Amino acid sequence: RRLARRIRHTQPPIGIVYIFFLGTSVHLTGIQQRVNNEAKLYGDIVQEDFEDSPKNLSLLSVSVLKWVNDY
Repeated sequence: RRLARRIRHTQPPIGIVYIFFLGTSVHLTGIQQRVNNEAKLYGDIVQEDFEDSPKNLSLLSVSVLKWVNDY
């Protein structure tokens, strides 16, 4: 995410919005707090209520489609 934000700020604006989709960090409360802080700071994180793991990529894909449909 850091690299994408750096690139975003060095390029001229062309109407592209970067959004990062995540599940929750169930067993890592320190990570979850960092994600919460980053979401408040940048406003570019969408987090859904499922464990962020490779086995849940289908849930992540559905959350992206849902967000695109809503916004």
